[in-house]
Amino acid sequence: MVEASDLRTYLCKHTRNQKANLLANELLANKLLQLWNFSLPEMVLLNIKREHITDEILSGWIQYANFKKPCLGFEYLQFAHTLSEMDMGIKANQAAKQKIINKNDLLRIVLFDIWLANEDRSPNNFNLLLNAESQGYRIIPIDHEYIFNSNSPEKELYPLNEGDSLISSNFFQSLFPKQNRKNIVKLAQQIIEEFNENLVICHENVEQILDNIPDEWNIDIDARRDLLTHIFSPNWYSKTIDTFNSFIQLTYK
Repeated sequence: MVEASDLRTYLCKHTRNQKANLLANELLANKLLQLWNFSLPEMVLLNIKREHITDEILSGWIQYANFKKPCLGFEYLQFAHTLSEMDMGIKANQAAKQKIINKNDLLRIVLFDIWLANEDRSPNNFNLLLNAESQGYRIIPIDHEYIFNSNSPEKELYPLNEGDSLISSNFFQSLFPKQNRKNIVKLAQQIIEEFNENLVICHENVEQILDNIPDEWNIDIDARRDLLTHIFSPNWYSKTIDTFNSFIQLTYK
């Protein structure tokens, strides 16, 4: 956590072992989520001075070299909690569930994760925040370092398994119970139609997104461009839609 020169507080991610592949994944996913119109903490690039890194931070595997390249900073949300901390309370509390103001985004996140082969968001690791706002609780997706099948950009992407998706979590099924199957199937089709529109918008912005990757990260931009080209291919589109529909059918059969 740092207070930056703009006097705002950010939670920072630094390079690991001086490699920035995970930060590049985080940046790419965040930019794509923005184009999908998800509500997200503001993301900025931060340069952290040596004198601002305490000895308590520099211990074990964390070294000053991790901070020599630009870090990713995410706006600190004072009233946000990780979903795992609040899951049990909301699951058993009908009034609290009704206060979730963007419930449908949970189903959109399922599709987004299939599209980017994000294996790191699962029933055991939600990687979601619940942010308390004046209208209620807002679901916010976080942590996308392990998109592309757990950060394997050099390999051919493969679809997620249903058990690795949030759709198989108790929390998801408490918000989308099976007795509402018809409405959920209808909502899923609406999300697919929206996905088609989002793909066009994202594809139009690929080069701008790649331009946001700092040169200091030493990322192979051509390889990332090829990877992004793949997720917009007709073949991957079909796999994404087929996987999403199969998840819906298995969950609400």
